[in-house]
Amino acid sequence: MEEYELDLRDYLRVLWRGKWIVLATFLVAVAVAAAVSFRAPDIYRAQARLAVRLPLDLFGTATVLTLDAQSAGGAQVGGLQFLTPKLVAEWAKDPAHLASALGEGELDPEWVASHVETQVDGEFLTLSLEGPVEPEKLRRALEGVIAALQARGAQELQAVLTTRREELSRRISAWEAELARAKAQAEFQRDQILARISHLVQEVDMPELPMGDQITLSGYRLQKELDLLYSRLREVELELDRLERLGVAALPGVGENYGDVLGELAALEAKEAAISSLASSPPSPIEVVRGAFASGSPVAPNRKMNLAVAGVLGLFCGVLLAFFWHWLREPEESGAGTKKPDTHRGEAQ
Repeated sequence: MEEYELDLRDYLRVLWRGKWIVLATFLVAVAVAAAVSFRAPDIYRAQARLAVRLPLDLFGTATVLTLDAQSAGGAQVGGLQFLTPKLVAEWAKDPAHLASALGEGELDPEWVASHVETQVDGEFLTLSLEGPVEPEKLRRALEGVIAALQARGAQELQAVLTTRREELSRRISAWEAELARAKAQAEFQRDQILARISHLVQEVDMPELPMGDQITLSGYRLQKELDLLYSRLREVELELDRLERLGVAALPGVGENYGDVLGELAALEAKEAAISSLASSPPSPIEVVRGAFASGSPVAPNRKMNLAVAGVLGLFCGVLLAFFWHWLREPEESGAGTKKPDTHRGEAQ
């Protein structure tokens, strides 16, 4: 315990002797931190929150586009390949998408694209824009980013509907062409049967054919062939009637799919017409949940925190320097302490 007290006193003695070193180091660290912090410009932040979902007025219900963590591309929604919040976040970092929405005199699109930060949370996308710029200017720039994303989203929505409509139209055209081929084949078979019946009737004089028990072998064969031809003709006429009555739905493998495709195609055309009628404000799958907002207080630099950290580091470095200075002077002091007794001893002798 006594040794511990002696050691502690030695440490305190060393710190007391080097108090000016500790104080000077502390003041220098705080001064440097203050100079750097107060000379640095204030950093402001503007934020907004978006949601990526299909428009309610076009699709009946607000369909959420779930993000696939393994893919940055589109997602399947109701049979349509569509965008995800992650893809929208990539658009926000592309200056080519922002140039048209940022007006003259505002921030440079490349600067905005390099400073905007995005955070994806399910269907939601948070946008943050920080920089040494006035808060109002940051807010307007972020509103421009949102406007650019919404315009691109509206274009993508129109493109998705158009692509799907064209795909359905091609499918219907293919079915109609197949139906035309089936009708042409049935009509060809009917014409062949009718031509064969006409040929048989012209070759044989029908009144001269034996009747009843007097029928001959050739007459029997002729009668059987005519019966077979009329039976085939009846089947072909029924098939033609079915094709005319049912249309494409009569084709094998089509069935109810044709009605479903026609219904979807009509719905897509109605949606496209709705989008075209809203040309001044086209619907977008990117919905603003919380508009752009910029606080009047800077988010950086945190001058108080910088001064506090610099003060703690200054004290720590000052203590280390005080002990280092003591370590450098210790050999001199110990050498001086050993020479003094020898000098007094020589004078005594």
